[in-house]
Amino acid sequence: MNKREKIILIVTFMAIAYGLIDFFVLSRKNNSPDIRQAIAKSSKTIADFANQSMARMSKMEKQPLQNNLQILISKIESDWDHDPFDRSSAPDTITVEVSPSVPVPDFIYSGYMHVGDILFAIINGVEYRTGEIIPENDYKVMNITPQKVVLEKNRGQVVIFLKDE
Repeated sequence: MNKREKIILIVTFMAIAYGLIDFFVLSRKNNSPDIRQAIAKSSKTIADFANQSMARMSKMEKQPLQNNLQILISKIESDWDHDPFDRSSAPDTITVEVSPSVPVPDFIYSGYMHVGDILFAIINGVEYRTGEIIPENDYKVMNITPQKVVLEKNRGQVVIFLKDE
């Protein structure tokens, strides 16, 4: 055993010895019947005080809670300017006019991937990010959402919707 381990053991045994002496010897001398009665009285007094305080606090808390509950219910029942659950107020879909003289190639938007902050659209089996150009026909991927992809070529836009299986 090196010196450090011996010191640690000595300090440990001293702490154990002090704890045993304090618990068995010193505790008997300090606990006279008068002190025990005083502790019992003070604990009853403390318990009564705690009960009275809790009763007062519960009365004080109930009044504002009832008022807040009534205000909350009135807000729920009132008409909302923007109801987050109303699907009829969803933004209109983008309608893009494509001139009939320009042939639109057949694109199949079969899915998307979300990796970190980047969205990938799977068009004709190949993954594309926003800003990439589809090499077969030089369309540029402008916007990717889970439901659709917006492609652009020569200021003309094409919207491809997700293929339902």
